[in-house]
Amino acid sequence: MQKRNLTKQAICTAAIQLIESNGLEGLSMRKLASKLNVEAASLYNHIINKSELFDNIQEHLYSQISVNLSNKNWKDHLIELAQNTRQGLLQVPQVVLLFATRPTITSSSLKQAEATLNILIESGFKSSEVLSIYRNLHVFVLGHVLAEVGHIPGEKDNSHEPLFEKINIDRYPVLKKSASYQSNIDFEKGFELGLHCMMNGLEELLTK
Repeated sequence: MQKRNLTKQAICTAAIQLIESNGLEGLSMRKLASKLNVEAASLYNHIINKSELFDNIQEHLYSQISVNLSNKNWKDHLIELAQNTRQGLLQVPQVVLLFATRPTITSSSLKQAEATLNILIESGFKSSEVLSIYRNLHVFVLGHVLAEVGHIPGEKDNSHEPLFEKINIDRYPVLKKSASYQSNIDFEKGFELGLHCMMNGLEELLTK
């Protein structure tokens, strides 16, 4: 194979491309080395193992999520964080499962967490509450994104989803009427509604 100078950015970019093409389960160090046109030994000079590769992928993507850490308004900050994280993850739908199943403990994620927790504490939230608030926000975002892009592991699409048309929905009149509204299949509106409800709940928590 042709020798080339490897960078962690190039390795992460190639790994993400492999995941987007073959799914998370389709990523291997051997396939990655082949895509980069290098010997596996050369790759291991930069990435010790698959766990470190995952760390680097998460850091690479997390560092690209733009959030104004100087914004001290807790509500604006959380809304921007949630919206930008969702948009960033939607750009790499096959990689979302990695974030949903593996903690993101990188320099960029820790810097963001530290800034967010500090904003929440300065806004009056209790120190015992802020980490749960931060985690719950990310769980909400990840859950919503998974619903938007998710599919059965190993499947390329959602062709094996249960067909709603097979169900006699007339037996469920309230559900039938609610499902008739176009907004119910609009992920964007659903996300914003959930985010709005979360902010209202946090406002109430702040007054207690």
